[in-house]
Amino acid sequence: MRAPGGRGCHPCSTAGLSPKELQGPVDGLATCHGVVGEAPCPMGTGRRVLTSRQRRRFLKVGVWNVWGLRGKEPELVREAEKYRLDIIALSETKLRGNEAQELDGGWCLFHSGVGPEVRARAGVGILTSPRMTELVVEWLPRSERIGVLRLRVGGVGLALVATYAPTVGNEYENFLEDLGRALDEVPATDSLMLLGDLNAHVGVDDSRWRGVIGRNGDADLNGNGRLLLDFCSTSGLTIMNTFFRHRDVHKYTWQRVSSEQRSLIDLVIVSEDLRSRVTDVRVWRGAELSTDHHLVVCKLRLSHLSGVRKDRKVWRIRWEELRRTEVAEAFAASVHQRFEEIPTVESDVETEWQLFKTGVIGAAAITCGEKRVSGSLARPCTPWFTEEVRVVVRAKKEAYRVWLANPSPESRRAYVDA
Repeated sequence: MRAPGGRGCHPCSTAGLSPKELQGPVDGLATCHGVVGEAPCPMGTGRRVLTSRQRRRFLKVGVWNVWGLRGKEPELVREAEKYRLDIIALSETKLRGNEAQELDGGWCLFHSGVGPEVRARAGVGILTSPRMTELVVEWLPRSERIGVLRLRVGGVGLALVATYAPTVGNEYENFLEDLGRALDEVPATDSLMLLGDLNAHVGVDDSRWRGVIGRNGDADLNGNGRLLLDFCSTSGLTIMNTFFRHRDVHKYTWQRVSSEQRSLIDLVIVSEDLRSRVTDVRVWRGAELSTDHHLVVCKLRLSHLSGVRKDRKVWRIRWEELRRTEVAEAFAASVHQRFEEIPTVESDVETEWQLFKTGVIGAAAITCGEKRVSGSLARPCTPWFTEEVRVVVRAKKEAYRVWLANPSPESRRAYVDA
């Protein structure tokens, strides 16, 4: 046989076929048919066929700001079937109530919104394919901006958090606090996927935010982005949109047609155990649903999932609160009171150091408060921790080790000077 262009081909070859013919008919199954795991094609058909087992090796999750969903449910299902998606996290649905709605073809829509007497301005939801609907454990609608869907995929717990963040700074902080409480209620054995329109520009400073963002995002960084980066760092989460290199048309999730404004704000954020399982995150501009946001698709490999999200909680003192005058004065008063209560009897240096350390830390914990940080990402990610500070810290540690090895007045003086 001869394919167009004069190239010889095997009867079972795919040469000369269009991408649509290679894709095959849409059978209503939300499955991935990538190159990995493809089976040989039947003789003479010219198409590659995947078994159901091979299709289940990947999970395709979409993120979409639909700009109002009422009346557009059939179109949404058709787009999901067209791109063979398993799940779509929806933002700005503007639907009232908290319920699960059955759609055509076995699809199910879980949505969270305001009550019937309140005007719907936000709203979130999650659309699941027929085979994923059977794996749903529970739907937890928290508010019109947060909804949690828990599934059991291959014996592994997976929690999908649909979000739609506000744009105002004060409201954004309250939103992150509510989101943190919702994540705390998710079992530690469930893997996390935070999906939706986060309305934040996170930049590309991967050296400062190691493990949180990559270098392939958008260079723009705003106040909401800093708050989100700090939240992800303290929660052990990673923004996967910034780790894959794509052209701009496949990277930016929102664009205003009348101008050149564009943003990367519809994000896919995963927990630590899912980072290596995400094989791609990109925009598919062909999906249409009367919205100025593009469909974002995340491809997740399901094979060899550990099913264990390391819930390592480390707490640190909110040292940044000392910038406030009232907090600094309260801290100084608390330290003074604690030192007055210490007995004046003479003791060794180690005992005095422990009393000093306990007094300072105890006073700071009460006046400044504490903050949870991730055990895996509990590393300095703040602007003040420069190379000069690192040198001083290393010198202090070395002087302390010398003092312990050779306790003398000279070594103690060197430690104090350091």
